[in-house]
Amino acid sequence: MQVAKKVAEAERYLRSRIGEPPLRAIVLERRMRGFSNELTALTVIEQRRVPGLPEPRRGDAGGVLLFGRLDGVPTAVVEGRTHLYDGYLPGECGCMIRALAALGARLFLAVADGSALGEDVAPGTMFLATDRIDMTGVPHLKGVHNAPGGVFPEVTPIPPEVVSLAASAGAAAGITLVSGVAALVHGPLRPSPAERRMFRLLGADALTMALAPEMAATAYAGVPAAAFLVLDGGWDKALLDFCRIVLRGWAIPENKMWAPGQAPRLDVIAAPA
Repeated sequence: MQVAKKVAEAERYLRSRIGEPPLRAIVLERRMRGFSNELTALTVIEQRRVPGLPEPRRGDAGGVLLFGRLDGVPTAVVEGRTHLYDGYLPGECGCMIRALAALGARLFLAVADGSALGEDVAPGTMFLATDRIDMTGVPHLKGVHNAPGGVFPEVTPIPPEVVSLAASAGAAAGITLVSGVAALVHGPLRPSPAERRMFRLLGADALTMALAPEMAATAYAGVPAAAFLVLDGGWDKALLDFCRIVLRGWAIPENKMWAPGQAPRLDVIAAPA
């Protein structure tokens, strides 16, 4: 099944089961729980029940989708992402992003597990990826369309307002925040010492086995996105508060780039149904 059809199927299912469409979304690892206590008018949907969406395979429990209001704003929270090392195609890993964008999400915050490449970073540090080096070695339209046409989007820098917002959020939440370049790797094998030295020589400060398909999906959807890594383990209320503060302060774009109920720019990223 083409990704465009999967996205449309997932979007229809979710729209029929949520109270109001989200204006923003945050994508987390399955272990990064806690937002269910922060949302009002909460709706919880198991990812495995959503037609068209691949199910996270890591861990004993599949992922869940949370829909509700966070600080009064309709928000979607994804607890559990799919990874390339799960055996999914890049296009499949981006289905969640495209489905949420089709519902109405206008900005995305992605938080993933990561590993520091330096030795002076404490575990649990929040890392703002101001740039990235894609080392996955996979074409991100694989599984979407064999012969993509139209305009190819550029890799856009992180919105400047998010950089200053992250600094103030880190101070308010009382966490350590660093920033730099993230190396995106395929996994699941951890990079060898030689590979880690290579990433450092290339200018990377941290690495992650996530984010590559998601960042590609947001680029093709034409929606702003920011990526953070929780370095070398750790997740607590302070890190959750940090994410909530960032979402609260990040202004939602006024104008959408697509018609309501229509997947954004699918004419570019997938063949017609």
